[in-house]
Amino acid sequence: MGEKVFERRQKGARQAFLSILAANLFQNAAIAVLTPLKTQIQDEFRCSDAQTTLPKFVGQFSYLIAAGFAGIFMSQTGMSRRLILANAIAVVSLCTMMLPSMPTIGMLCLPRILVGAGCAFFNVITPSVVVDYYPIPDRGYVLALGQITTLAGGAAAYAIVPMIAEAAGWKAAVFAVGAPGLMCALSLRLMREPQQGVHDAVVHDESSLLKKCQSIFTNPHFLVIVAATFMNSFAEGAGAEAWPECLNEWFPTFLIRYDGQSSEAAGFECALGAMLGALVGSTLGAKACKRWQQEAKNIYMLVPAIATLVSIWACVACLSFRIYYALPLIALSGFYMSAFAVNTVALSVLTTTVFTSRELSLAISVQTISGCGLLAPVVVGWLSDKMHSLRSALVFPTLVQALSGLLLLICSQWLGASGTESSSQDEQGNSSLLSLFDTVDELESEEQWPSEQKSVMYGSI
Repeated sequence: MGEKVFERRQKGARQAFLSILAANLFQNAAIAVLTPLKTQIQDEFRCSDAQTTLPKFVGQFSYLIAAGFAGIFMSQTGMSRRLILANAIAVVSLCTMMLPSMPTIGMLCLPRILVGAGCAFFNVITPSVVVDYYPIPDRGYVLALGQITTLAGGAAAYAIVPMIAEAAGWKAAVFAVGAPGLMCALSLRLMREPQQGVHDAVVHDESSLLKKCQSIFTNPHFLVIVAATFMNSFAEGAGAEAWPECLNEWFPTFLIRYDGQSSEAAGFECALGAMLGALVGSTLGAKACKRWQQEAKNIYMLVPAIATLVSIWACVACLSFRIYYALPLIALSGFYMSAFAVNTVALSVLTTTVFTSRELSLAISVQTISGCGLLAPVVVGWLSDKMHSLRSALVFPTLVQALSGLLLLICSQWLGASGTESSSQDEQGNSSLLSLFDTVDELESEEQWPSEQKSVMYGSI
């Protein structure tokens, strides 16, 4: 059995959380910056649909390798996580600003290798920092805001980058997105290093890498999370949204080709849809998991399963009908993206409750690798070239997304309760979205954590 400490935040939680949100917003804008510029890049480098996915492919490959290394590295060392986060964002910023100087589509891939590596370290390490700052009742809202900034970063790229590109060229637009990352890196460098493990829901004594891996890969709930993440990321990276969890890789191009829209209009509609979906889906996901935690069977899987299966119809509608008006497109895109946000928040909360802080980085690295969607954009680009129809190619990732929803629905009944129990109603009642930015609930150090308030609430999985 494990122990859960008193539900109080560590000192510096607000400043660290704001710094992480800003960095997350930037890194996702940097990831998505080339996607709304596909047409301009194709015109300049005279490349095919498949070739335009090469920068993303090499970035994802680097992301895949770096994520595995980051999880192993952080599970075995006690290095300062804030310094690693700051350096990772600085690398992403500098390499993004280098992109305009690349003369060919092949050379454009080189900086994206380091961008992928920097994003991998940031995404793998950040969850362990957040769970050390915030107790379990806060995590739904914490991860919901993280998901909102993830999608907002991609949305900002889609909305702003085409406008800058129209006025000053695509190279100026890419440079403008990369520059703010240096300020984000400085903010992360100045945040307080949290004490590790004070909010662990479970306690495992394993210290070796082998035993940590055994603990992770024998957890049935985590195996389902990995499988669902793999299928979702294939669908999202290929056609439904983008890598990693930003927006659509091919949908703006689809709107330009089949609905006759300009790149600015397509990007603007996708941006508004993403923001609408992020706000609604993340908030509903956090509230649903908190509200029905004790009243439904494995709510962390049931909620995203229902949301995924219902939202598939929005994607089918977009692919089946030619939609001339912006409002229906924004509504359908927002509806679809809200399900993605619900899925991410619910499964992320479940992951943070079944592993210790030190195990979490390794678990997140496995989940990140499974959710990398490495071949998804290339596969859809290849199918589009072979079938001479992007519309037909996008049917495949939609089917994969439906299978993900069915898997979560079946496993929510088969696995039963998640193995974790919720916090008491009194503890949950103190948690709200606005309370995340208060400092009155922060404790200075380990000595101030009242051991008499500890309670045995979470069993080993």
